[in-house]
Amino acid sequence: EESAYPYTAGQGTSGQCTQPSSPEVYVSDPQQVEPDINALIAAAANQPISVAIDASSHDFQLYAGGVFRNASCSRDLDHGVLVVGYQLSSNETQQAGDGSYIKIKNSWGTSWGEKGYIRFELDLDNKEGTCGVAMQASYPKGLKNSTNTN
Repeated sequence: EESAYPYTAGQGTSGQCTQPSSPEVYVSDPQQVEPDINALIAAAANQPISVAIDASSHDFQLYAGGVFRNASCSRDLDHGVLVVGYQLSSNETQQAGDGSYIKIKNSWGTSWGEKGYIRFELDLDNKEGTCGVAMQASYPKGLKNSTNTN
């Protein structure tokens, strides 16, 4: 939950948990997703996916809402975010401009974007995805709590 570890870098201070964490878990067996937008969508149907993106553009940094369409994004990945869902249009090809998108949770707090989220345009013809979203994706296959680390 965002309130447990709020984004505070704007004030020049590092974050601190506001409530005790519980229970402690360990990620096991991380799975890499094939670097392809179709593979990312298939994986995101089952769980959130950690991804790297290019967040260097001013358009991204100043995003305030709507489906993000930015052809000027590079493929120089410099920021980690979480794919939490997607919306497919009724168009079978899912091409640019048809309303399809990938929903992403950023780490810059709820005052950025759409309450901390951004929607990237989904174009299945763009293998790497908007801002390189499909280039480095992974998810944990298993979780273990601190009392059972085997």
